[in-house]
Amino acid sequence: MAEIKDRILDLRIENSLTQSQMAKIFDVGISTISMWEQGQRIPRPNTLQEICDYFNVDMDYLMGRSDIKNRYQAGLKYDWENKKEEKKGERWKNSEILYRRKRTISFKQKLKYNIL
Repeated sequence: MAEIKDRILDLRIENSLTQSQMAKIFDVGISTISMWEQGQRIPRPNTLQEICDYFNVDMDYLMGRSDIKNRYQAGLKYDWENKKEEKKGERWKNSEILYRRKRTISFKQKLKYNIL
């Protein structure tokens, strides 16, 4: 996988930006952009988010953890979406189990089985 310095350089070149133009966009010095691209510095967290927003890429792509620029546009789900669906299915399963028992469910039991 690529490093953050490579991603920043690639994004700048793909979008036909000069270092000075990119420096103005992100309100930093030209030397800062140069240091990012050489791997001498890493952008601050809020600047990383601004870079992702400007170039419409995921943080995982920018950090070099993924080769997919934007998972949403690629039609892929994020990890947290899968966990949310699993939890929803688990909640449905638990409520079905309690329904089959045909008994009154107390508030504590609802909390225990995560049915609320």
